Amino acid sequence: MFFVCGEMAAGHPGLLTEMAEDGHVVGNHTWSHPLLTRLSRAAVRTEMESTSDLVEEVCGARPLWFRAPYGAWNRAAFQLGAELGMEPLAWTVDTLDWTEPGTRTIVDRVEGGAGPGVVVLAHDAGGATARRACGRCATTCPTCWTPATTSPCRAGTRCDRRPPARSGPAQRTSTRRAKTTTLPS
Repeated sequence: MFFVCGEMAAGHPGLLTEMAEDGHVVGNHTWSHPLLTRLSRAAVRTEMESTSDLVEEVCGARPLWFRAPYGAWNRAAFQLGAELGMEPLAWTVDTLDWTEPGTRTIVDRVEGGAGPGVVVLAHDAGGATARRACGRCATTCPTCWTPATTSPCRAGTRCDRRPPARSGPAQRTSTRRAKTTTLPS
């Protein structure tokens, strides 16, 4: 599952197409990654709608999932997301990989928070360190870090899969080119 910012995705439509064709869910992460709680309702709508329009234009379907930048939600963000046909999705473990804390720290955060129903947040800004950490998690615990897609979505289709319940398999989620993985229950 990849949550994309429209402003960045607009320059890489081929990457969006690849995500969808590979079966990944493409979610909405606003146009420019603003702090939504400081925007007017109209500005929040523009941020969300512009990204949904781009994803639909490139992938053939509007996103069904929305993640607020910084995890900063307010009533307007929830309401507008619903009006635009999207469900909110947050995380339960933040790797803080974008701060580049080092591979061991990222691995410790992931392994320390691992469990059924957990959503792990990782970023493209985590760079090589985040990729190494994900690889190390997969190597040290291959039975609980198995690459998987979250749905059978393909370009041009609409998929309404919902995230697992807390008692179901855990989903590892990233914003770009990382694997979504499932923990056994």
